[in-house]
Amino acid sequence: MIRANLIPAARQEAKQQRARRRAWLGVCGAYAGLLLTGYALCAAAWGADGRGLQDQLANEEADIKTSKAELGTLHQKLEQARRKLQANRAVGDQPDWSVLLAVLASSLDDELVLTLCKLHELGQPAEPRPPMRARGVPPAAAPAGQEQFLLTIGGYARSQAAVSQFVLRLERGRLFRTVNLLKANREPFLAGSAVAFRVECSL
Repeated sequence: MIRANLIPAARQEAKQQRARRRAWLGVCGAYAGLLLTGYALCAAAWGADGRGLQDQLANEEADIKTSKAELGTLHQKLEQARRKLQANRAVGDQPDWSVLLAVLASSLDDELVLTLCKLHELGQPAEPRPPMRARGVPPAAAPAGQEQFLLTIGGYARSQAAVSQFVLRLERGRLFRTVNLLKANREPFLAGSAVAFRVECSL
């Protein structure tokens, strides 16, 4: 039995074209969906990697800033230590004058009062010495390379005996190489009189 197709050929062709278009649209849509999915996955992966790299760079910059700050602090501490070392060296090379003051203070008593206390480094100009009138000998030479100093002490005492005892106490202190009494004269002092004395001690 032969079936006759009464649909016009042009209409059949148009129907087939529509079917083919729908098929192609489906294929293209599926392909586009796959592309979009792949792009989304790649973008997500790249975005995560980018954020991780940015975080790593930020951490490195923070570490560099911290290291610079610590280095600056270390430089300051090093400079302070260097200055302290220089100061200690400068002070350490100087005589300890507190020992001299302690010996001088322990040699004083209520019988005399000081009006003069000068320390001269030998070689520098000092006050002219009056003629020696009492005990004492010229200072002995100090060891080579050792600094020499001359301490001049002056004041008033109630008696000659008080001056003599003061000189003896200075000698017993064993700090001075020599103790020379240069002057011990009675002079007017306040409402009365006292013995004016002057002593030189070599160091």
